[in-house]
Formats: sequence, structure tokens, C-alpha cells
Amino acid sequence: MATLRILFASLALALAGTAHAGPQGPMMDFNTLDADQDGHISRTEAEGHRSLTEQWQKLDVDGNDRIEPAEFSAFEPMPMHDGSGMGMKQGTPEK
Repeated sequence: MATLRILFASLALALAGTAHAGPQGPMMDFNTLDADQDGHISRTEAEGHRSLTEQWQKLDVDGNDRIEPAEFSAFEPMPMHDGSGMGMKQGTPEK
């Protein structure tokens, strides 16, 4: 019984992780990208997330060079060659 509780607790922690599944796989989470938890995503925080940096101009509606939660809601992650949907820069460029 204790093993079963540990298994369910582990599963709950795994499901509470930083990404959630969408129609094209895992998606980026605003709170994870907002590393300093100041309520917006800076360009520095967005570095390494290709989908986000490529859509920056479109998402930053008010032009203040940061992405607020309402602006982030329009974010559309690009599928990667591995199907993850994260659009993150890695060793192999997206095609």
C-alpha cells in the first residue's frame, strides 16, 4: 500500500511539471519562462526558445520589450523536428 501511495505521489509531481501537452505535444509555460517571477518574460529569459524569439515582435503588442501573460496567450509554439513542440534551440537546427 505504501508503494502505491509513493507511485501516485510521484505521478502527481510529474504531471505538475513545467510543460503541458497540447495538440502538437508539450508547450512552454509562462511561469517557467518567467525565471525571476517578475510577471513578464524578458528577452534574456526568452533566449534559447526559438519559437518565442521568432514571434517576439508579434507577441509584444505594447512594444515594451517584454511579454506579459496576456500577450503570451497568443504564443503559438512551433513543432520541432523531434515533435516536441518546444521550439527550443538545440544542436540541430529546425527544418
